[in-house]
Amino acid sequence: IDPEVPFYEASGMQMLGKWLMGTILHTPFFEEAGAFYKISRPVRNPSGMVSFSPVFVPKEGVTLGFLPLTPRQILVQAFKLHGSRYGWGGLKEGRDCSSFLRDTFLTMGVTLPRNSGPQSKIGTILPKEDLPQSPPAVSFVKLDGHIMLYLGEIEGRPYVIHALAGYREPGALGLKERVINTFRVLVSDMTLGQGSKRGSLWDRTLSVNIPFQ
Repeated sequence: IDPEVPFYEASGMQMLGKWLMGTILHTPFFEEAGAFYKISRPVRNPSGMVSFSPVFVPKEGVTLGFLPLTPRQILVQAFKLHGSRYGWGGLKEGRDCSSFLRDTFLTMGVTLPRNSGPQSKIGTILPKEDLPQSPPAVSFVKLDGHIMLYLGEIEGRPYVIHALAGYREPGALGLKERVINTFRVLVSDMTLGQGSKRGSLWDRTLSVNIPFQ
């Protein structure tokens, strides 16, 4: 599913809500209806039991089955979320660093752990010095409490895409450090935060891991 896909009621086409990318729909009822798929959505009925209500979902935002797990497809899905809202723990329907990766890979049928720590322990774990030789799109970069997807190098500078709340930068002429709030999924190089007391992304990097070979 695309970053946000609306779904509509069967009558009147009133929008009922939105599903976020990574949503997997297991439905007992499915049929084509022009530019939409008509599916059954599980809902809680007045007795507290589950029942199914028909809704319409635009075809253009939905994939039948899982997408192929390739570096190119990983980047396509990750960049669909570029600029989308940051939300720690899913706050206000946003994504934090680990849910950004999890939602990206769910579209390809891969279920990652929810938190960054377990995500960083999947597959082959390498020292951070091996990042330049690590394959783009399938390498994770781990910091303390943060995780990023490696994009590769441009003119010797490694770049990543990640969901970031903010970073620190040094103040001019000895002034106090500034906190730069980002609250979105963005692309940055590893010098972000350089000169601050916390250090740059590269300074804070603990390890690199390659979940898939």
